[in-house]
Amino acid sequence: MDSKKIIGKYKKSASEKLRGTATSLALIYNIKKFHSATDELASARLKNRSLPSFECAKGCAYCCSLRVEILPPEAFRIARYIKGIEPEARDDLQKRIEAGAQYAEGKTFKEYSRPCPFLSESGTCEIYSERPHKCRKYFSVKVSACRENNSALEDRELVDAENDLVRAFIELYKKKKVVMHPAELSNAVLLALNDPSLEERWGKGEQVFDLLPEKIEL
Repeated sequence: MDSKKIIGKYKKSASEKLRGTATSLALIYNIKKFHSATDELASARLKNRSLPSFECAKGCAYCCSLRVEILPPEAFRIARYIKGIEPEARDDLQKRIEAGAQYAEGKTFKEYSRPCPFLSESGTCEIYSERPHKCRKYFSVKVSACRENNSALEDRELVDAENDLVRAFIELYKKKKVVMHPAELSNAVLLALNDPSLEERWGKGEQVFDLLPEKIEL
């Protein structure tokens, strides 16, 4: 897997789109290139048949009870997606997000154990097209590891490539003077849904989401 080539391609594309003074909307829109790079890295790894294959499959949702850390532009993309769905479905989803945010308040990664508010009763993701990087890059070689240890048995090559990708895009966005500290999924999306002014304020360099309890700063 030529991870450097894949990362370089998407970083260059995003850099060209964000040349000069980038608007908050442009920054939110172009995080999709980060997601596309994530997906391509995973696809490239899957093509290598000489390595152990992943046992992840549709409907397997053990990892969907872990806390998800999300970057600010990802939260805004998800909020925009939710605002575009049918009112009845949106109202139901917002109630679940509110409950998820209340549960997650103050909980560290180790303390968190609750199904994601975006997980449907059938075990599928209701925001799959807009799911954050953390969900896109999480693959397990053994389902038994997820079931018994509450943690995926990840592939080192893919993990290293994804970490390089994160560093590349964080560097690009920080050059645009925006805060990229991760926040908890439910809380961040709820705030973005309830306060439309956050997008512009974030684009001007303000920290609009609370830090995780671990105080992780990127």
